[in-house]
Amino acid sequence: LPFAAQPSEINDGGRLRGGKCPIDDHEAMSIRQIFTYLFTLEGLYDGFHLLDADRNFLIWSRGADSLLGRRIQDMRGQPWSCRLLGYRDFQGQAIHDDDCPLRQAMDSGRTTMSQMEALRADGPPVRLELQAIPLYDDDDVFQGVAEVFRDLARSGGKRPQEFRELKLKATRDALTNVANRGELETQLTALVGEFVRNPNEPFSVIFADADHFKLVNDTYGHQVGDQVLIDLAKLFTRETYSGELVGRYGGEEFVVLCPGTDLEQAVRRAERLRSTLQDSKIGGVERLKITASFGVAQSEPGDSVESVLRRADKALYTAKEKGRNRTCSLTNADMLQEGRVQQAVAKPADPWLYSSGFNAVVGSEMVVYKLGGFVSDYEALLPEVTTERVIMRIGSPSWFSRFSWNPEPPPVEIELIMAGLADRRANSNLQRLHISVNVRPRGWVRDSQTFQDRAHTLVNELKQYFAAD
Repeated sequence: LPFAAQPSEINDGGRLRGGKCPIDDHEAMSIRQIFTYLFTLEGLYDGFHLLDADRNFLIWSRGADSLLGRRIQDMRGQPWSCRLLGYRDFQGQAIHDDDCPLRQAMDSGRTTMSQMEALRADGPPVRLELQAIPLYDDDDVFQGVAEVFRDLARSGGKRPQEFRELKLKATRDALTNVANRGELETQLTALVGEFVRNPNEPFSVIFADADHFKLVNDTYGHQVGDQVLIDLAKLFTRETYSGELVGRYGGEEFVVLCPGTDLEQAVRRAERLRSTLQDSKIGGVERLKITASFGVAQSEPGDSVESVLRRADKALYTAKEKGRNRTCSLTNADMLQEGRVQQAVAKPADPWLYSSGFNAVVGSEMVVYKLGGFVSDYEALLPEVTTERVIMRIGSPSWFSRFSWNPEPPPVEIELIMAGLADRRANSNLQRLHISVNVRPRGWVRDSQTFQDRAHTLVNELKQYFAAD
């Protein structure tokens, strides 16, 4: 391999390990995609390295070895710093860590490019064009940074065609070849800026999420699941208008950006996508039927990138709650009426704690049975179980999880506290229980509102196991 880590040396969190552990087909496919991308980097750039979430060197390419005169074995595991790499401007002034592209990329969440010098370990400095690319998993959790180099002396200071091609690839989702999340947010930022300058020209955002996608993976395998995503991207691209942008936001969630489109028009377009999809053959399996839920929002005065995305996401959440395979839209007025605007509701004392409760009538022996169904379906771990208190942990805060509307269980800890109520049913072992539920996230989540909404959905699903009132 032209870089320093073997597949067996990378664990689920992207950190180096010495031993081997079994991986499933989906993880194997993900690792293959990662290494395919690394080979692409090696072929199109003069060098690159990858840092983990703690900014330690994880992978150091042979090109970086040759370009910077630093050996693989000396760099791997070392903490990154501008001083270590000898970054300085063209006047020879050292660049501080806070002013480097890597720090700017981490702060903004977007790729940052700059030209600078780097001191070789064994010779004169080399002039570079450097791109720092922040790496996030499908759960929007920061996993590390890639720094890629182009030797300005070798190319005469000109940007080669290959570099432009790689820049295009950097804006594309590797699996579906539609725009990736970073490109969607870049284009959405431009649309918001244009709307501020010309508020009479609204734009709309359509969120689409494949229904019951986990069931597809579990039933047919991840290869079919990936083909479903590829076919969805092709269908959405084929059915959208010129000037609209289709992108994969993460997992099985897609976004369509619609410039110059009001809410009514966007809802009609989403409905056309939905109806076309439900009548199409997707995934290459004859008996497989794929539908999707859609959420639509239009730009409104005062909107930011985050607010219009949140409104479209909440509309998608409503479509999921109402039974899936439907289109819902949401405006600020709707959110005010429903008490869902953040300013119109009391904030929880702790935004990272979701608390709720429900009553259920069950026999004492049925509590274990009903909980067992939830534990089995969600593959929960039970670090604590007593007659009055149960702690469950579901999901995994790893590279390939996603804390959003992906049906994979979100990485949370659930605390159940059970108390018997006075009205035990006569001539029956049935008892009315009150079950208090506390949900906390496991790992770092960027948006507390996303956590609160997802926890609310999870508790509603838990209540269904108890047929609770």
